[in-house]
Amino acid sequence: IDDRSLLIFQKNLKKNSTVKITNLVNNKTILAKVGLNSIYPNFYNSVVSKRIANELELDQNNPYIEIILILIIQLKK
Repeated sequence: IDDRSLLIFQKNLKKNSTVKITNLVNNKTILAKVGLNSIYPNFYNSVVSKRIANELELDQNNPYIEIILILIIQLKK
């Protein structure tokens, strides 16, 4: 994962979808994309880039976040 990217890996979310990630301690939020391919240990619920961790000021010992899927609906004309 590129340190400067706004990517998150999470096995239950649709790849390339947009999510809102919130740090539950300080309520900082950021929009990110769900990465296409990832391999990480099963004990992780999700993996975020260093940029996301830094911008949200996540505590490395207790990095609790909320992830909300952003649905984009396109209306036909």
